[in-house]
Amino acid sequence: MKSAILGIFVNLGLALIKCSAGLLGGSFALVADGLESITDVLSGPSLSQNR
Repeated sequence: MKSAILGIFVNLGLALIKCSAGLLGGSFALVADGLESITDVLSGPSLSQNR
């Protein structure tokens, strides 16, 4: 359980870094990748509840 929570926070941090770097660098691809990482984090708990 602790490792799952840690993974969520690490992925959120990486997503925020990707979005920030993409906005600062003008890279829409990097912003899109960051947003996709955020949706992965949000969908992860709902998928794990179905198991």
